[in-house]
Amino acid sequence: MDFEVPIELETDTWVVIMEQMFLYLMILGRWALPRGEISRSELSQLLFVFIGIASDITELFALFDESKVRQSTELTYAILCIWSVSLFQFTFVLTSTHSPQQMTVAATFTTDREVDKDEGCLKHMFQTEIWSILVNFLLQDGPFLAVRLYTIISLNLITYSIIFFTAKNALLIMLLIYRVCVVCCERKRKVDNSDAESSHKSSEGTLNNMEDKESKCSEPVTVDT
Repeated sequence: MDFEVPIELETDTWVVIMEQMFLYLMILGRWALPRGEISRSELSQLLFVFIGIASDITELFALFDESKVRQSTELTYAILCIWSVSLFQFTFVLTSTHSPQQMTVAATFTTDREVDKDEGCLKHMFQTEIWSILVNFLLQDGPFLAVRLYTIISLNLITYSIIFFTAKNALLIMLLIYRVCVVCCERKRKVDNSDAESSHKSSEGTLNNMEDKESKCSEPVTVDT
């Protein structure tokens, strides 16, 4: 006896399924690819980050649920372009696997003693965490917030989902800016501490040299008769 389960889905449902399957296939493909220079721990962290990115990217298509958005050709093309550009985040491996406690590849460009006070923050931009924040802002949260604000202001379209995701993007951008400020302040503090330590060591060396000279001068001079 054959048992069949008829599955009938609407066209919009198939579109959503294919969109999500495309993103999840990219994650599975990255999992199946060779690890390269990253460890298994970093790879697992990377896959978790990719799942979060995929979920946020999928939320952008919630705008197509509104008829006013579908009727606007320019806005439709803009959403599709922003969605396509946001997929480039899946190619940045090192920036996604960085943790604040562990400096990775880009952090080896400079050391604390090689960084000047005036150029500390600029050189710190080459660290992996800063690049991760910039990539997240330029490829995802920034464009997503812009297109949602345009939808609210230009089309006068205010719904629960649009307000929620707009507030979410705005909050994430504020947190990213706050994180950049924290990282730069920590970098400046490390530079100041390294400069103070080096100056303390140099002053100790100078003091030791002066003491040696004084001890030599105070030694009694013997004259042979």
